[in-house]
Amino acid sequence: MALRNADRVKETSTTPGTGTYSLAGAVAGFQTFVAGVGTGNFCHYCAEDGTDWEIGIGLVTDATPDTLARTLVLQSSNGDAAVNWAAGTRNLFCVAMTAGQDASSFRHIPIVKRLSANHAISATAATEVTGLEIPNLQPGSYVVQYFLIVQSATATVGLGLGINFSGTAANPVIFLYHPTTGASAATGVADDEANVLTGSLVEGRATKSYSTTAPNMLNTGVAAINVNNMICITAIITVTAAGNLELWHSSETATSTTVMAGSCVIVQPVD
Repeated sequence: MALRNADRVKETSTTPGTGTYSLAGAVAGFQTFVAGVGTGNFCHYCAEDGTDWEIGIGLVTDATPDTLARTLVLQSSNGDAAVNWAAGTRNLFCVAMTAGQDASSFRHIPIVKRLSANHAISATAATEVTGLEIPNLQPGSYVVQYFLIVQSATATVGLGLGINFSGTAANPVIFLYHPTTGASAATGVADDEANVLTGSLVEGRATKSYSTTAPNMLNTGVAAINVNNMICITAIITVTAAGNLELWHSSETATSTTVMAGSCVIVQPVD
């Protein structure tokens, strides 16, 4: 992830309001933000419709459709706040940064992604939770945090979770943790409500390797079926060749477990 401007980047958008722009494709003679800036990177953009205008730092994402998130609005015709666009078409394009608009710190802006739909599985072979994928993560050092809302349909069946990176990021350090039902020893069973008087332990699993279809971090059940539990994963990775950061999910046995919508991942650059 980096702050990257590029020549001849121009698209249109019909997104109303103050949210993330959905991009409608390159204007004739120009290239898209994904082609020029690259997915997962920030750029200095301008949006205008001939009357209103907005200049800011945006995050480019390769999606269907591609998007440009308004990470920070620097100046606008709306008192330097995000323009609340009415229905209609506007132009979006990369612009050169002017004096006084130092964006060097924006390479440290975190990438945040929220799972929009449940990821349920009833198999010991994992599949990727594609809604939490961070695509095209660029070379650099990162702290990665997953905050996962999970459920199991069977008290004695836990979840398998693994982190994978499709590029090159050798020697990761990965730590999974959650409340356990044990008051004096780890049980492997996730607890959704810790004892309010004496409390309960937090147990963890650590690994220094990636995994896909055979996750290397598992628990053995839940205190109560079909209720939300919290599982957290923290990792430190150093990327030397760009790739996709992925979360993989399985069940301990062939019984349904679910990573619930609302789970999220935060990737914080630290170099």
